[in-house]
Amino acid sequence: SSDSQVSEEVTTGIESGEQIYTKYQEKQILTLHTVKKDTYRIKEQLTISGTKESIGNILWKEVLSRRLDTRLEADTLKLQGELLVFCLYESVDGKTDWICENVPYEGQVECFGAEEGMYHQIYPILTDALLEPAMDEDGEMRLLGIEATLSMRFFLCTEEKIQILDDLYSLKTCCVPAYTQCKVENVLMQNHSKCKVSEKLLLPELKDDVLQICHSEGEMQVEHIEQTAQGMQVEGILHLTFLYLRADDVIPFGSWSGMIPFSWLLECPNMTEDVRHHITWHVEQLSVGLAGSEAVEVKAVLAFDTFMRKPVFMNVIMDVEFEPVSMEEVEKRPGIVGYVVKDGDDLWSLAKRYMTTEEGIRKVNGIEAGEPKADTAMCRRYYLCI
Repeated sequence: SSDSQVSEEVTTGIESGEQIYTKYQEKQILTLHTVKKDTYRIKEQLTISGTKESIGNILWKEVLSRRLDTRLEADTLKLQGELLVFCLYESVDGKTDWICENVPYEGQVECFGAEEGMYHQIYPILTDALLEPAMDEDGEMRLLGIEATLSMRFFLCTEEKIQILDDLYSLKTCCVPAYTQCKVENVLMQNHSKCKVSEKLLLPELKDDVLQICHSEGEMQVEHIEQTAQGMQVEGILHLTFLYLRADDVIPFGSWSGMIPFSWLLECPNMTEDVRHHITWHVEQLSVGLAGSEAVEVKAVLAFDTFMRKPVFMNVIMDVEFEPVSMEEVEKRPGIVGYVVKDGDDLWSLAKRYMTTEEGIRKVNGIEAGEPKADTAMCRRYYLCI
Protein backbone atom coordinates (compact mmCIF):
# COMPACT_ATOMS: atom_id res chain seq x y z
CA SER A 1 0.00 0.00 0.00
CA SER A 2 0.99 3.61 -0.43
CA ASP A 3 0.51 5.14 3.01
CA SER A 4 2.55 8.34 3.06
CA GLN A 5 0.59 11.48 3.76
CA VAL A 6 0.91 14.81 1.96
CA SER A 7 1.50 17.71 4.30
CA GLU A 8 1.58 21.27 2.97
CA GLU A 9 1.34 24.74 4.46
CA VAL A 10 -0.93 27.29 2.85
CA THR A 11 -1.48 30.98 3.62
CA THR A 12 -4.91 31.82 4.96
CA GLY A 13 -4.32 35.44 5.97
CA ILE A 14 -1.85 38.29 6.32
CA GLU A 15 -1.01 40.89 8.94
CA SER A 16 0.25 44.35 8.06
CA GLY A 17 0.20 47.88 9.39
CA GLU A 18 -1.21 49.09 6.07
CA GLN A 19 -4.74 48.61 4.74
CA ILE A 20 -4.47 45.45 2.65
CA TYR A 21 -7.18 44.35 0.24
CA THR A 22 -7.30 40.60 -0.16
CA LYS A 23 -8.88 37.99 -2.39
CA TYR A 24 -9.44 34.39 -1.30
CA GLN A 25 -10.18 31.12 -3.06
CA GLU A 26 -12.18 28.34 -1.44
CA LYS A 27 -10.63 24.88 -1.66
CA GLN A 28 -11.82 21.53 -0.35
CA ILE A 29 -8.82 19.50 0.77
CA LEU A 30 -8.11 16.29 2.66
CA THR A 31 -6.35 16.87 5.95
CA LEU A 32 -4.75 14.29 8.22
CA HIS A 33 -6.45 14.45 11.61
CA THR A 34 -4.95 11.61 13.66
CA VAL A 35 -2.40 8.83 13.35
CA LYS A 36 -2.63 6.45 16.29
CA LYS A 37 -1.61 3.05 17.63
CA ASP A 38 -3.83 1.29 20.13
CA THR A 39 -4.83 -2.15 21.38
CA TYR A 40 -8.11 -3.77 22.25
CA ARG A 41 -8.25 -6.82 24.52
CA ILE A 42 -10.78 -9.38 23.33
CA LYS A 43 -12.38 -11.54 26.05
CA GLU A 44 -15.12 -13.97 25.04
CA GLN A 45 -16.47 -17.35 26.12
CA LEU A 46 -17.57 -20.30 23.98
CA THR A 47 -19.95 -23.00 25.19
CA ILE A 48 -19.30 -26.47 23.74
CA SER A 49 -22.32 -28.01 22.02
CA GLY A 50 -23.93 -31.12 23.48
CA THR A 51 -22.70 -33.34 20.65
CA LYS A 52 -19.07 -32.72 21.57
CA GLU A 53 -16.97 -34.32 24.31
CA SER A 54 -15.94 -32.37 27.41
CA ILE A 55 -12.40 -31.01 27.32
CA GLY A 56 -9.73 -32.98 29.12
CA ASN A 57 -6.43 -32.02 27.47
CA ILE A 58 -5.92 -29.50 24.64
CA LEU A 59 -3.73 -30.89 21.84
CA TRP A 60 -3.74 -27.98 19.41
CA LYS A 61 -5.44 -24.60 19.32
CA GLU A 62 -5.69 -21.68 16.93
CA VAL A 63 -7.46 -18.33 16.92
CA LEU A 64 -7.74 -16.41 13.65
CA SER A 65 -9.21 -13.01 12.87
CA ARG A 66 -11.98 -13.11 10.31
CA ARG A 67 -14.39 -10.20 9.89
CA LEU A 68 -13.68 -6.75 11.37
CA ASP A 69 -16.02 -3.78 10.84
CA THR A 70 -15.17 -0.36 12.22
CA ARG A 71 -17.02 2.93 12.48
CA LEU A 72 -16.36 6.30 14.07
CA GLU A 73 -18.45 8.01 16.69
CA ALA A 74 -17.67 10.98 18.92
CA ASP A 75 -14.12 10.42 20.30
CA THR A 76 -14.51 6.67 19.73
CA LEU A 77 -13.58 3.95 17.24
CA LYS A 78 -16.24 1.22 17.38
CA LEU A 79 -15.20 -2.38 16.64
CA GLN A 80 -17.37 -5.30 15.58
CA GLY A 81 -15.56 -8.44 14.53
CA GLU A 82 -15.43 -12.20 14.42
CA LEU A 83 -12.82 -14.78 15.45
CA LEU A 84 -12.42 -18.27 14.07
CA VAL A 85 -11.61 -20.57 17.00
CA PHE A 86 -10.27 -24.10 16.49
CA CYS A 87 -9.37 -26.44 19.33
CA LEU A 88 -8.27 -30.07 18.97
CA TYR A 89 -8.47 -31.89 22.30
CA GLU A 90 -8.79 -35.14 24.23
CA SER A 91 -11.70 -35.80 26.51
CA VAL A 92 -11.32 -37.12 30.06
CA ASP A 93 -11.88 -40.61 28.61
CA GLY A 94 -9.09 -40.10 26.05
CA LYS A 95 -11.36 -39.58 23.04
CA THR A 96 -10.16 -37.11 20.43
CA ASP A 97 -12.57 -34.33 19.41
CA TRP A 98 -12.42 -30.80 18.10
CA ILE A 99 -14.28 -27.49 18.10
CA CYS A 100 -14.39 -25.09 15.14
CA GLU A 101 -16.59 -22.05 15.75
CA ASN A 102 -16.97 -18.42 14.71
CA VAL A 103 -17.04 -16.21 17.80
CA PRO A 104 -18.34 -12.62 17.44
CA TYR A 105 -17.04 -9.73 19.55
CA GLU A 106 -17.52 -5.99 19.79
CA GLY A 107 -15.94 -3.12 21.67
CA GLN A 108 -14.39 0.29 21.29
CA VAL A 109 -11.16 2.25 21.73
CA GLU A 110 -10.78 5.89 22.61
CA CYS A 111 -9.95 8.19 19.72
CA PHE A 112 -9.98 11.83 20.80
CA GLY A 113 -11.33 14.20 18.16
CA ALA A 114 -12.98 11.48 16.08
CA GLU A 115 -16.34 12.30 14.56
CA GLU A 116 -18.88 10.37 12.54
CA GLY A 117 -18.30 10.93 8.85
CA MET A 118 -14.51 11.14 9.00
CA TYR A 119 -12.48 8.92 6.72
CA HIS A 120 -10.41 6.25 8.42
CA GLN A 121 -8.24 3.25 7.56
CA ILE A 122 -7.15 0.58 10.02
CA TYR A 123 -4.30 -1.95 10.00
CA PRO A 124 -5.15 -4.66 12.59
CA ILE A 125 -3.01 -7.58 13.81
CA LEU A 126 -4.29 -10.29 16.16
CA THR A 127 -1.71 -11.38 18.76
CA ASP A 128 -1.38 -13.15 22.13
CA ALA A 129 -4.33 -15.51 21.54
CA LEU A 130 -5.17 -17.82 24.46
CA LEU A 131 -7.71 -20.62 24.90
CA GLU A 132 -8.47 -21.92 28.38
CA PRO A 133 -11.08 -24.59 29.27
CA ALA A 134 -13.42 -23.88 32.19
CA MET A 135 -16.22 -25.60 34.09
CA ASP A 136 -19.87 -24.93 33.36
CA GLU A 137 -22.65 -24.86 35.99
CA ASP A 138 -22.71 -28.68 36.05
CA GLY A 139 -19.01 -28.90 36.84
CA GLU A 140 -18.05 -30.19 33.39
CA MET A 141 -15.28 -28.68 31.26
CA ARG A 142 -17.59 -27.45 28.57
CA LEU A 143 -16.61 -23.79 28.46
CA LEU A 144 -13.75 -22.30 26.51
CA GLY A 145 -12.36 -18.91 27.53
CA ILE A 146 -10.94 -16.88 24.63
CA GLU A 147 -8.51 -13.99 24.99
CA ALA A 148 -6.57 -12.13 22.33
CA THR A 149 -5.05 -8.73 21.68
CA LEU A 150 -6.07 -6.72 18.63
CA SER A 151 -3.16 -4.38 17.89
CA MET A 152 -4.16 -1.53 15.58
CA ARG A 153 -2.52 1.25 13.65
CA PHE A 154 -5.03 3.61 12.12
CA PHE A 155 -5.35 7.10 10.71
CA LEU A 156 -8.23 9.53 10.50
CA CYS A 157 -8.71 12.10 7.74
CA THR A 158 -11.31 14.75 7.10
CA GLU A 159 -12.23 16.83 4.07
CA GLU A 160 -12.76 20.48 4.86
CA LYS A 161 -13.27 23.72 2.99
CA ILE A 162 -10.63 26.37 3.68
CA GLN A 163 -10.15 29.93 2.47
CA ILE A 164 -6.69 30.36 0.94
CA LEU A 165 -5.15 33.78 0.25
CA ASP A 166 -5.16 34.14 -3.54
CA ASP A 167 -4.10 37.76 -4.18
CA LEU A 168 -3.66 41.11 -2.42
CA TYR A 169 -2.86 44.79 -2.95
CA SER A 170 -2.62 48.10 -1.12
CA LEU A 171 -3.33 51.68 -2.16
CA LYS A 172 -0.31 53.03 -0.22
CA THR A 173 2.39 50.45 -0.89
CA CYS A 174 3.36 47.98 -3.58
CA CYS A 175 2.64 44.34 -2.62
CA VAL A 176 4.79 41.71 -4.33
CA PRO A 177 3.49 38.22 -3.50
CA ALA A 178 5.76 35.17 -3.88
CA TYR A 179 3.83 32.15 -5.19
CA THR A 180 4.75 28.50 -4.96
CA GLN A 181 3.00 25.36 -6.20
CA CYS A 182 1.37 23.33 -3.46
CA LYS A 183 0.06 19.77 -3.66
CA VAL A 184 -2.93 18.74 -1.55
CA GLU A 185 -5.32 15.82 -1.83
CA ASN A 186 -9.02 15.10 -2.30
CA VAL A 187 -10.78 11.81 -1.57
CA LEU A 188 -11.41 9.82 -4.73
CA MET A 189 -12.96 6.71 -3.19
CA GLN A 190 -13.28 4.72 0.00
CA ASN A 191 -15.05 1.37 -0.04
CA HIS A 192 -15.15 -2.21 1.18
CA SER A 193 -15.27 -4.87 -1.55
CA LYS A 194 -15.26 -8.67 -1.53
CA CYS A 195 -13.75 -11.15 -3.97
CA LYS A 196 -15.41 -14.58 -4.00
CA VAL A 197 -13.20 -17.58 -4.73
CA SER A 198 -14.72 -20.93 -5.65
CA GLU A 199 -12.45 -23.76 -6.72
CA LYS A 200 -12.66 -27.54 -6.98
CA LEU A 201 -9.29 -29.17 -6.34
CA LEU A 202 -8.53 -32.67 -7.56
CA LEU A 203 -6.24 -34.32 -5.01
CA PRO A 204 -5.57 -37.91 -6.14
CA GLU A 205 -2.86 -38.24 -3.50
CA LEU A 206 -5.61 -38.09 -0.84
CA LYS A 207 -7.89 -40.66 -2.47
CA ASP A 208 -9.88 -42.63 0.11
CA ASP A 209 -7.70 -41.13 2.86
CA VAL A 210 -9.93 -38.23 3.99
CA LEU A 211 -12.86 -39.10 6.22
CA GLN A 212 -13.70 -35.58 7.33
CA ILE A 213 -12.19 -32.11 7.06
CA CYS A 214 -11.80 -30.67 10.56
CA HIS A 215 -10.29 -27.23 10.04
CA SER A 216 -9.05 -24.97 7.27
CA GLU A 217 -7.12 -21.74 7.19
CA GLY A 218 -6.00 -19.38 4.48
CA GLU A 219 -3.60 -16.49 4.10
CA MET A 220 -3.58 -13.94 1.30
CA GLN A 221 -0.41 -13.01 -0.53
CA VAL A 222 -0.82 -10.02 -2.85
CA GLU A 223 1.86 -10.23 -5.52
CA HIS A 224 1.00 -7.38 -7.85
CA ILE A 225 -1.17 -4.24 -7.82
CA GLU A 226 -1.53 -2.36 -11.09
CA GLN A 227 -3.33 0.89 -11.76
CA THR A 228 -5.64 0.72 -14.77
CA ALA A 229 -8.23 3.04 -16.27
CA GLN A 230 -10.96 1.04 -14.50
CA GLY A 231 -9.30 0.89 -11.08
CA MET A 232 -6.70 -1.14 -9.18
CA GLN A 233 -6.07 -4.63 -10.53
CA VAL A 234 -4.95 -6.95 -7.71
CA GLU A 235 -3.25 -10.29 -8.41
CA GLY A 236 -2.33 -12.72 -5.67
CA ILE A 237 -2.37 -16.17 -4.13
CA LEU A 238 -4.54 -17.70 -1.43
CA HIS A 239 -2.35 -20.06 0.62
CA LEU A 240 -4.60 -22.85 1.82
CA THR A 241 -4.09 -25.46 4.54
CA PHE A 242 -6.64 -27.91 5.88
CA LEU A 243 -6.56 -30.56 8.62
CA TYR A 244 -8.47 -33.77 8.02
CA LEU A 245 -9.43 -36.95 9.82
CA ARG A 246 -7.92 -40.14 8.37
CA ALA A 247 -9.07 -43.76 8.43
CA ASP A 248 -5.98 -44.73 10.41
CA ASP A 249 -5.91 -45.24 14.18
CA VAL A 250 -2.11 -44.92 14.30
CA ILE A 251 -1.97 -41.58 12.47
CA PRO A 252 -5.56 -40.30 12.76
CA PHE A 253 -4.96 -36.81 11.34
CA GLY A 254 -3.30 -35.43 8.24
CA SER A 255 -2.89 -32.03 6.63
CA TRP A 256 -2.68 -30.66 3.10
CA SER A 257 -1.28 -27.32 1.88
CA GLY A 258 -1.57 -25.67 -1.50
CA MET A 259 -2.19 -22.43 -3.37
CA ILE A 260 -5.10 -20.92 -5.29
CA PRO A 261 -4.48 -17.83 -7.48
CA PHE A 262 -6.96 -14.95 -7.44
CA SER A 263 -7.52 -11.76 -9.41
CA TRP A 264 -9.71 -8.84 -8.37
CA LEU A 265 -10.47 -5.38 -9.76
CA LEU A 266 -11.00 -2.61 -7.20
CA GLU A 267 -13.23 -0.50 -9.42
CA CYS A 268 -12.54 3.24 -9.60
CA PRO A 269 -13.84 4.89 -12.82
CA ASN A 270 -11.95 8.18 -12.35
CA MET A 271 -8.56 6.49 -11.95
CA THR A 272 -5.41 8.35 -13.00
CA GLU A 273 -1.72 7.47 -12.74
CA ASP A 274 -1.07 9.89 -9.88
CA VAL A 275 -3.76 8.46 -7.55
CA ARG A 276 -2.41 7.42 -4.15
CA HIS A 277 -3.90 4.47 -2.33
CA HIS A 278 -4.24 2.56 0.93
CA ILE A 279 -5.34 -1.06 0.52
CA THR A 280 -5.65 -3.66 3.27
CA TRP A 281 -6.88 -7.22 2.79
CA HIS A 282 -7.81 -10.32 4.75
CA VAL A 283 -9.63 -13.64 4.46
CA GLU A 284 -13.14 -13.02 5.70
CA GLN A 285 -14.66 -16.46 5.09
CA LEU A 286 -13.21 -19.85 4.17
CA SER A 287 -14.68 -23.32 3.89
CA VAL A 288 -13.29 -26.58 2.52
CA GLY A 289 -15.59 -29.54 1.94
CA LEU A 290 -15.25 -32.99 0.43
CA ALA A 291 -16.32 -33.32 -3.22
CA GLY A 292 -15.90 -37.03 -3.86
CA SER A 293 -13.15 -39.43 -2.85
CA GLU A 294 -10.25 -37.41 -4.27
CA ALA A 295 -11.43 -33.81 -4.53
CA VAL A 296 -12.30 -30.90 -2.26
CA GLU A 297 -14.38 -27.80 -2.91
CA VAL A 298 -12.93 -24.51 -1.64
CA LYS A 299 -15.08 -21.43 -1.10
CA ALA A 300 -13.59 -18.21 0.23
CA VAL A 301 -14.43 -14.54 0.57
CA LEU A 302 -11.44 -12.19 0.33
CA ALA A 303 -12.09 -8.70 1.72
CA PHE A 304 -10.40 -5.48 0.56
CA ASP A 305 -10.58 -2.09 2.26
CA THR A 306 -9.58 0.66 -0.16
CA PHE A 307 -8.92 4.37 0.36
CA MET A 308 -7.88 6.35 -2.73
CA ARG A 309 -6.85 10.00 -2.92
CA LYS A 310 -6.14 12.20 -5.92
CA PRO A 311 -3.57 15.04 -5.84
CA VAL A 312 -4.64 18.63 -6.47
CA PHE A 313 -2.07 21.25 -7.45
CA MET A 314 -2.56 24.97 -6.80
CA ASN A 315 -0.47 28.12 -6.60
CA VAL A 316 -0.43 29.67 -3.14
CA ILE A 317 1.19 32.75 -1.62
CA MET A 318 4.04 31.85 0.70
CA ASP A 319 5.53 35.32 1.27
CA VAL A 320 4.85 38.98 0.48
CA GLU A 321 7.34 41.82 0.04
CA PHE A 322 6.23 45.44 0.48
CA GLU A 323 7.89 48.09 -1.68
CA PRO A 324 7.37 51.87 -1.82
CA VAL A 325 4.92 53.10 -4.44
CA SER A 326 6.55 55.08 -7.28
CA MET A 327 5.36 58.67 -6.97
CA GLU A 328 5.95 59.12 -10.69
CA GLU A 329 3.47 56.34 -11.42
CA VAL A 330 0.96 57.84 -8.97
CA GLU A 331 1.13 61.20 -10.70
CA LYS A 332 0.45 59.58 -14.09
CA ARG A 333 -2.82 58.01 -12.91
CA PRO A 334 -5.97 59.66 -14.35
CA GLY A 335 -8.66 60.91 -12.02
CA ILE A 336 -11.43 58.99 -13.80
CA VAL A 337 -11.16 55.86 -15.93
CA GLY A 338 -13.81 54.57 -18.33
CA TYR A 339 -13.87 50.83 -18.69
CA VAL A 340 -16.10 48.49 -20.71
CA VAL A 341 -16.83 45.30 -18.77
CA LYS A 342 -15.74 42.04 -20.45
CA ASP A 343 -16.67 38.42 -19.80
CA GLY A 344 -14.78 37.09 -16.79
CA ASP A 345 -14.22 40.52 -15.17
CA ASP A 346 -14.77 40.87 -11.45
CA LEU A 347 -14.77 44.00 -9.31
CA TRP A 348 -11.85 42.92 -7.15
CA SER A 349 -9.48 42.50 -10.13
CA LEU A 350 -10.62 45.82 -11.66
CA ALA A 351 -10.13 47.57 -8.34
CA LYS A 352 -6.57 46.21 -8.04
CA ARG A 353 -5.69 47.11 -11.65
CA TYR A 354 -6.82 50.71 -11.29
CA MET A 355 -5.74 51.16 -7.64
CA THR A 356 -9.14 51.72 -6.12
CA THR A 357 -11.57 49.59 -4.08
CA GLU A 358 -14.60 47.48 -4.80
CA GLU A 359 -16.65 49.72 -2.53
CA GLY A 360 -15.52 52.78 -4.50
CA ILE A 361 -16.53 51.22 -7.83
CA ARG A 362 -19.94 50.22 -6.48
CA LYS A 363 -20.58 53.66 -5.05
CA VAL A 364 -19.65 55.60 -8.20
CA ASN A 365 -21.54 53.27 -10.53
CA GLY A 366 -24.53 52.50 -8.34
CA ILE A 367 -23.84 48.78 -8.20
CA GLU A 368 -25.71 47.33 -5.24
CA ALA A 369 -24.90 43.64 -5.48
CA GLY A 370 -23.29 41.08 -7.75
CA GLU A 371 -20.58 41.61 -10.30
CA PRO A 372 -20.75 43.68 -13.49
CA LYS A 373 -21.61 41.60 -16.56
CA ALA A 374 -20.75 42.26 -20.23
CA ASP A 375 -23.91 42.88 -22.27
CA THR A 376 -23.49 41.91 -25.92
CA ALA A 377 -26.51 43.97 -26.96
CA MET A 378 -25.41 47.13 -25.21
CA CYS A 379 -22.08 47.25 -23.40
CA ARG A 380 -22.62 49.20 -20.20
CA ARG A 381 -19.72 51.53 -19.30
CA TYR A 382 -18.50 51.57 -15.70
CA TYR A 383 -16.47 54.52 -14.52
CA LEU A 384 -13.82 53.78 -11.96
CA CYS A 385 -13.09 56.80 -9.82
CA ILE A 386 -9.68 57.08 -8.15
